[in-house]
Amino acid sequence: MPPHDSQKPKGPAGKEEEDDSFILQAVVLTDSFERRFRPITHETPRCLFPVANTPLINYTLNFLADSGVEEVFLFCCSQAEKVEAYLKTTKWMGDGSPFKKFQIIVNQKLTSMGDAMRELDGKSLIKGDFLLITADVVTNMVIGPALQAHRARRAKNKDAIMTMVLRESQSTHRTMDRGDKAIFVLDKANGRCLHYERILPDRQRPFLSLPAEVLQAPTISIRDDLLDCYIDICSQDVPALFTENFDYQHIRGHFLHGILQDYELYGKMIHCYITRKDYIARVRGLQTYDAITKDIVSGWAYPICIDHNLFDDMDYTKTRNHIYRENDVTLTRSTLLKPNTVVGAHTSVGENTVLSGSVVGRQCKIGENVKVDGAYIWDHVEIGNNCEVGKSIIANNVVLGENVRVMPGAVISHGVCIAPGTTVYGDYSITTTNGPDAEEEQETDAGVVGEGGKGFLYEDSESDSDEIERITASRLPRQKRTALLTIMDDSDSDSSYVSSSDESTFSEVSSASASRRRAKKSKQKSRMSINTQRSDYSATSNEDDPDESFFKEAYSSLLTALEANHPVEVAALELNSLRMSSNASFDLVRRAVATAFVAQIGRLTSGVKLADVKDIVLAFASQWHSLAKRTVFSRDDQVELMLELQKASLGLGKDLGTRVFAYTLQGLYNDDVLPEEAVFAWQKHPKGHLNNGQEVRSIADQFANWLAEAESDDSGDEEEEEDDEEEESDEE
Repeated sequence: MPPHDSQKPKGPAGKEEEDDSFILQAVVLTDSFERRFRPITHETPRCLFPVANTPLINYTLNFLADSGVEEVFLFCCSQAEKVEAYLKTTKWMGDGSPFKKFQIIVNQKLTSMGDAMRELDGKSLIKGDFLLITADVVTNMVIGPALQAHRARRAKNKDAIMTMVLRESQSTHRTMDRGDKAIFVLDKANGRCLHYERILPDRQRPFLSLPAEVLQAPTISIRDDLLDCYIDICSQDVPALFTENFDYQHIRGHFLHGILQDYELYGKMIHCYITRKDYIARVRGLQTYDAITKDIVSGWAYPICIDHNLFDDMDYTKTRNHIYRENDVTLTRSTLLKPNTVVGAHTSVGENTVLSGSVVGRQCKIGENVKVDGAYIWDHVEIGNNCEVGKSIIANNVVLGENVRVMPGAVISHGVCIAPGTTVYGDYSITTTNGPDAEEEQETDAGVVGEGGKGFLYEDSESDSDEIERITASRLPRQKRTALLTIMDDSDSDSSYVSSSDESTFSEVSSASASRRRAKKSKQKSRMSINTQRSDYSATSNEDDPDESFFKEAYSSLLTALEANHPVEVAALELNSLRMSSNASFDLVRRAVATAFVAQIGRLTSGVKLADVKDIVLAFASQWHSLAKRTVFSRDDQVELMLELQKASLGLGKDLGTRVFAYTLQGLYNDDVLPEEAVFAWQKHPKGHLNNGQEVRSIADQFANWLAEAESDDSGDEEEEEDDEEEESDEE
């Protein structure tokens, strides 16, 4: 059963009696300064994303109101006008506002939380301790006990400048952001944070290295089970320290890290308040967006429940199995709503349509014979008859024609139109705009949205892993920072796919990483290492995002196995162990297998005549086909494997790459890894025609055409045999 024990506070901060001079203030950041939700955030800021059909910022402001906050300072950067326009329609800025003061501070030049803190310090708005929070937090906690603990510490020692509010949780919990895990080393006696380290999975470095002074505490607690949603209780010293240190940008990667490292210089202390029973989560990416919405729908965030209609724009009625319907919803007798489904007002659903575990927004129109499973459909969406929509996000004003299939994982941004009969694949992010910074807009790609559709694949030049790298790199001396960024640029570019002229891209990166590790070890002789005994942790900086970290290690492991001719079972076992320890997806496994296959084939065929390539490739495929087969479980997986092989083959050059790709497909087809239908699906897949993919597909296309002709001949032969049998039967 969900927890039902949350209580409302008694007055400001949940205290029975409070100093009249104390006014609880809150600083709310509406910008995440991240790129995870692009392209949707080009038109809707993250804080206005609908979570269970309610803009996300409402949950954060509701928490502040319940906590007795009297003054709110809301910092806005991008799309501030949309945030302000929405808030003016709510109770937060109306006559019945629970806040005595609600001030929106707009500065389009802000690029980080550090910039916001420096501006806050310059405006002299803060009168005492305040809450610092982002506008993407959902919580039912009462801040009172944490605030009391913070103020009690401050009364004893003014150098206790900040308290981080953390939630105890399993490290694999669904609301734990997989790309933002950390280790907190605490003084067990008083909760003071002694060491902080962001952790990415890396089995090669299983130790957490601690400065020797950390071990001077009588007892320490090493925690990897704390969910950090960036709720902080801060003193006035915090904005001032950001002003003193202009290179502080990130509240954890820079500020916390700097205060802990420079304790002898500043003498400031940061503590942790750990809650065990409260629900606290933050929408950081698609994974947490999905998890938090499901928690609200199923009641795990009680009393934050849909049918409690906490906000002005909500009017829901709950039926059994967590099914919620707002007013003026039109359903037919044959419409089926399965458990954990939400349908917004003025939405109509056609006959024989099934909605399962999905959230459908307001004023949507869903046709007949439609299946929607685990999807998030925003407002004003039209879905034609006979469509299938998997676990995906479909933003406002999207139109899906009849017989459209949206695969799990797809993101369809505002105003996109998908033509009838089109399949939207799971790795697609489709948009109609590249954003305000785009030099020129792209034209509609009919290969993606179909003839008559509107939209194109979105490709971002910078991912959120780049932000993590910047945070990590900025901690290093300038000369080391430059070297690190150079290595990152090499490893993140398209050239990471192996080519005949530059086969050592990954080995060079590995060597560079090893050199950095050796350099770090030589400098850390005065530091003490502790094995956490719970997970594999590294003391080095987070130089790769989780996906790239896994990919590089998997690629290196596979290439070693291929070169040394290890048994397939041994290579498969090692690969599976890596996948499980890193919690990696099979998409990354397929990418690693395809890239390693092509790299090894490139080495085997180096200096060989093109006429002899076929025999080498087919022999290789025959030996290793079972490894590839363990990575594919559906038609989409088979197509994805072929696309990865095609992409990797580009690095071998046109002549060799064309043959390697085609003969690898043929070999995997011969060994029943790739059926004919998968080859046909690859041939039609638009991603196979993007960029330079055409350069290596000519022979593979011939192979696919040959299969199609053979299939046609077989069906003709079968018809002739049936006719002969009928004639014989008639003669008898």
